[in-house]
Amino acid sequence: MLPASRRRRTRDTPNPPSFDALARWVSNAVNLNWLKSQIRRRDRSADEVDDLIQDAILRVTESCRRGEARDPAGVLVRTVSRLSMNDRRDRARHPQVDEPVEELERILPLINTAPPPEELIIAEQRWTLIAETLENVSARKREAFLLSRIHDLTYAQIAQQLKVSERTVKEDITQVMALLIDAAHRKRARHENI
Repeated sequence: MLPASRRRRTRDTPNPPSFDALARWVSNAVNLNWLKSQIRRRDRSADEVDDLIQDAILRVTESCRRGEARDPAGVLVRTVSRLSMNDRRDRARHPQVDEPVEELERILPLINTAPPPEELIIAEQRWTLIAETLENVSARKREAFLLSRIHDLTYAQIAQQLKVSERTVKEDITQVMALLIDAAHRKRARHENI
């Protein structure tokens, strides 16, 4: 059998002396206020300070239960300090906006989700290029291309709808894509020469 100092404590056993010392230290308002003031100096709100202290108390309490903390008050102060430093480091690495949901709901309608004018102009130019290119191809090739790229149909579905083979659909779409790429290159070359 293990010596009494090495036996596992069960929930029925009384609190170890270090746990009682921690409880006395934390229940002293002077100690708790001093601890809060130490953390508050680091740009913390009262709620954040309380959360850090509560987290530290839980960790130190567990250490006391396992018999690992000889000086629980000192361990608590170090734990709170380290948790505060970790939290500050995490905030610096991952800044986040702490806006209440109500504030975000009020601001959301003011946010312009429309693309910037430059992107609209580029998109309009691309669609114009596509429309001009499609005017110069046969109706079947135009239809195959639009069914593939706009309606997202498979080659088999397009072949069935147009009553042609899948190979014909693939060739039609490939030819239209080649024409579009050629038109884009010609347009870029004209633009660079200006």
